[in-house]
Amino acid sequence: MRLVRLASWFLTATLIVAPAAALAQEAEAPRIGTPGTTAEWDQEKVATLADELAQAVVDVRRTARNVPRAGVQTGQEASWMRFEDNLRILANETKTMARQLHDGKTHDETLKRYQRMGMLIRDIQENLGRMGIPKDLQEKLDAAGVVLDKFDAYYA
Repeated sequence: MRLVRLASWFLTATLIVAPAAALAQEAEAPRIGTPGTTAEWDQEKVATLADELAQAVVDVRRTARNVPRAGVQTGQEASWMRFEDNLRILANETKTMARQLHDGKTHDETLKRYQRMGMLIRDIQENLGRMGIPKDLQEKLDAAGVVLDKFDAYYA
């Protein structure tokens, strides 16, 4: 009887653990474009993604400039101004990064600029947390985030 229980327990444990282990292995496989994954350096691909990121940031900036000042709530003006200023700097940084990558600059040569862009993005996110943003601006930010995730895979 004891042997039957032990065999039953072992079979149940195997049926539960084996699929979970398979899912864990699948989850560990890197997927480019998801945060936290790394990709082998491909100069042409990274330069193309940098162009896409620069354009996405320009789109966000253009949309932010078109937000009517009446849409910015009282008490959020300072956060909005910091948001716009950081966005302006980020647009310049992404354009410069794209140009450098097209000129053949390597991962190590562009890493500091990438890190600066990361600081600007964190500042932008912090300011966004303090204010409400219109739906069209949120859509542009989300689109830029998708490109950023793909780009980040080469610097993670």
